[in-house]
Amino acid sequence: MRATDGKQIAEKWLKAFAGDVPRDKLDKHVYDYGNLLWHIFSWELVECLSEDEARAAFDALDYKEALCFRSGYSADELILTESICNVPKTYSHELDSIADVYVTAPDFSWTYVHTHEESCGPYFLKINEKGNKQS
Repeated sequence: MRATDGKQIAEKWLKAFAGDVPRDKLDKHVYDYGNLLWHIFSWELVECLSEDEARAAFDALDYKEALCFRSGYSADELILTESICNVPKTYSHELDSIADVYVTAPDFSWTYVHTHEESCGPYFLKINEKGNKQS
């Protein structure tokens, strides 16, 4: 993937995990300057697992490859701090020193986010086969 795909990735990520959140709440907590995608979880706009429960759920996943990116929003545009890349099976402890990193299934059926805030996250959310969010 190219870095120019970042906005598409962010839109797909938000549609998958925050598709039912009203736009005015996303405008305030995600799209506004200085906010981040993971604020859907920290502002409790989307129910998810957090802390040790999130780590355990992520570590228990059986997958071969995932999409990994680091990002934020500024004035309604995605800012990539690193390229979007594919990574093999990763464990939560491997991400502990990385701020604002997102690991997600290529089909956006689950996501794990390690934030830069010690008091926020990490977060995990999985969408079941019927399209329902499971926390």
